[in-house]
Amino acid sequence: MKKIIYSFSAIAVVAAVVIASTGAFFSDSETSTGNVFTAGAIDLQIDSQQHYNGNVCSPVTPTGGPAVDYVWVGNAPYPVPGTSCTGTWPLQNLGGGNVVSPKFFNFGDIKPGDSGENTISLHVINNDAWLCASVANLTNDDNTQTEPEALVDTNGLTTGELQQAMVWKVWRDDGAGNGVAGDNIQNGSEVTLTSGHPTNGTLAVYDSTTGTGPLAGATTGYLGVSWSLPGSVGNEAQTDSMTGDIGFTVIQSRNNMDYRCGQSQVEPTVAASYETGFEPSTFSIGNINGQGGWMKTGLYDAEVVNNPVINDSQSLRISNAVTSGAFGDQTFAPLLSSGAGETGIASNKHFEAQFNIASVLSSLQSGLAISVSPDNGNGARMSYLSFADEAGGIRVTFYDVTDAGPTSTVASFNPTDLGLISRSSHTIKFVMDFVDGQANDVVKIYIDNVLVKTGTSWEDYYRFDPEQAGGGNVLSPVNTLIFRAGGSAVPANSGKGFLFDKVSLWSGSL
Repeated sequence: MKKIIYSFSAIAVVAAVVIASTGAFFSDSETSTGNVFTAGAIDLQIDSQQHYNGNVCSPVTPTGGPAVDYVWVGNAPYPVPGTSCTGTWPLQNLGGGNVVSPKFFNFGDIKPGDSGENTISLHVINNDAWLCASVANLTNDDNTQTEPEALVDTNGLTTGELQQAMVWKVWRDDGAGNGVAGDNIQNGSEVTLTSGHPTNGTLAVYDSTTGTGPLAGATTGYLGVSWSLPGSVGNEAQTDSMTGDIGFTVIQSRNNMDYRCGQSQVEPTVAASYETGFEPSTFSIGNINGQGGWMKTGLYDAEVVNNPVINDSQSLRISNAVTSGAFGDQTFAPLLSSGAGETGIASNKHFEAQFNIASVLSSLQSGLAISVSPDNGNGARMSYLSFADEAGGIRVTFYDVTDAGPTSTVASFNPTDLGLISRSSHTIKFVMDFVDGQANDVVKIYIDNVLVKTGTSWEDYYRFDPEQAGGGNVLSPVNTLIFRAGGSAVPANSGKGFLFDKVSLWSGSL
């Protein structure tokens, strides 16, 4: 009996060991440690180089010390060469940590015929930014009156005449026309930003309206500023003075592409919006028609694909392997519930649409061309961009329309070549503002967040052109995009063409 009991005990021990051993499973663990988000920085620093009556204020190393001083170099009698000057100074912040904020201009004895220039260098640290300049707190004082001034100054001591006598000009000194950036000379096509008599106000140096894009981080932008007191100025300006503050403001451009200097940055009122990336489960591989509110009732080569793609896992692909002269059966984004147009046409005056575009192939697809237009969903296009593959890349062309009327006057369709873009992904944006009356709608085209064209809509084509007589020469709202395959079909482009992604629309007000 004892042997039997021992045997059972041994079996129990073995069983316990077996049971214990079955609790050890294959396993693995992974840990990402030390995850960090760090806010970026934008810091503007400025330096200045001044000229006066042909002299230049230049840095020198004074005798007996390594410090850099700034003195006038030239032969004019004033300022005397070798005396210190205040309009040239090295890269720094203005005010704040400085004991005395440097001055761009500090002249105490100017006379008719004097003139000068400053090259102002603008350095944005780390991140791309919009940049605005401002003049504020201008004073125009008569101070005292000399005998010759009193004989001609009808204002007495109430208001000085210097502000209205001086002439200023400001330009972005970017070296256009084969010039050197920051050379203090307005070369070739360097555009005048403002000119005339000094006034308080804000100046757009780099914003969404200037067509330059933002000032890139870790780069230098230049402003040229010239001033003169014309020789025709008389004794009425004697002893008068003008003072003022010159300021610069930078603000991030990323996620802020519509920033405009001098305008209150209020949030837009969005009445209706739509956005898609053609991702599962809303979209499946294949014909786009009927998916996620998209329409394409014609036999066009337009489908959702997963290879290649622009973003994430799926994109929309369209080619011109099949084309037609029709409009209503082309590829349309979903209709916004509230469109945009003039009073009586729609309840909103503002419309924006954005999308990414890229070529399916990195090489030329001969004859490939697709147009994209803001539309009412039936082919009543109110603007137009075409994308045509060429040897050097994708040619982008904008068309707007002018027609002075009256009814039955043939409209003029005006092309603007916006240049070539690469076959890789680019962001395209329409911004439309509808203004009551003819020939005054505003259409802006952005490529990769840079304003490249400001034009008008097709409003007067619908008002006046005889082609629209059958429809009563009436306007239609804009509440979608049409992706149109027109012109000559190129069957060889079947299954290829362009990719579209990140399509977004909204209507409302600013």
